[in-house]
Amino acid sequence: GAMRNKGAEKASIEAALSEINTRQCSPPLPDSEVKAIAGSISRYEPSTAVEAKPKPECSPFGFKNLCDVDPEAIEWRWYPYIPRGKFTLLEGDPGLGKSWICCAISTALTLGHKLPNSNSLCEGNVLICSAEDGIADTIKPRLLRMGAKDDCVYAISELFTLDDNGFSRLDKTIALMAPLLVIIDPLVAYLSATMDINKANQARYATARLQALAEKWGCAVLGVRHTTKATNIKAIYRGLGSIDFSAAARSILFVGADPDDDNNRAIVHVKSNLAEKGEPVGYEIRDGSFYWKQTTDLNYDKINAVPEQERRTPSP
Repeated sequence: GAMRNKGAEKASIEAALSEINTRQCSPPLPDSEVKAIAGSISRYEPSTAVEAKPKPECSPFGFKNLCDVDPEAIEWRWYPYIPRGKFTLLEGDPGLGKSWICCAISTALTLGHKLPNSNSLCEGNVLICSAEDGIADTIKPRLLRMGAKDDCVYAISELFTLDDNGFSRLDKTIALMAPLLVIIDPLVAYLSATMDINKANQARYATARLQALAEKWGCAVLGVRHTTKATNIKAIYRGLGSIDFSAAARSILFVGADPDDDNNRAIVHVKSNLAEKGEPVGYEIRDGSFYWKQTTDLNYDKINAVPEQERRTPSP
């Protein structure tokens, strides 16, 4: 029947049936019966209609057929470390200069300058949400020392919660300021006190909505997160809370220092979903100022190595 439906003639159908009858039927049917089957099915007209794929008329979910979606190239605020329209994490132990790094990135964006290891050029506003550093006594002096355009930097002084109301207010603020980059430092300070950061579904509530804001307004969202004390695990497991924070981020930048020289520090690209991982980027903080370094010998393994003094000390 399938052969006839596709236009096969009686002789072809009979030949095919005869072959199958000889090879697979035991005992074979008489030739007269095979011819009768071929003749009977050949009385039907072949199909000429092309069956159309049914398209759903409505759905409780928003969806798109991929034939209606135009591919889009990824844009960057700092290639390949911070993608536009995505959620990125900057992680590291306290005291290593994560907030300094945020100011350095902000400075480059306000001036339209290149960042290390990158040819990306962006110039525009930055929105900073900082729960730990004072705007007047810490953030602005650092930015001015780096030469940033302070009229391109906006800071939210109020500590708000990323709940329905908080996301609504942040959405309206981003719409008003049109920032290239939104910094939330540290991320955990803006999460609800009733939220269990170790539960994946609760972590995803926050990260998914931050991602949605980034996509909606075409900005990059950079969340700053502290790390646990464990050093013998993969970098993506070092951040406080559920692994879902790391899973949601499209890029993760890990901040660390040489165990034998605390002034030798670097940003290590430990996760990248949208491009090849970037090379480690060195930096130092001296005399109250931040400086990018031309090269660095640090990587994640070196950062987490046992200090030389401990290696030399014999076990009791």
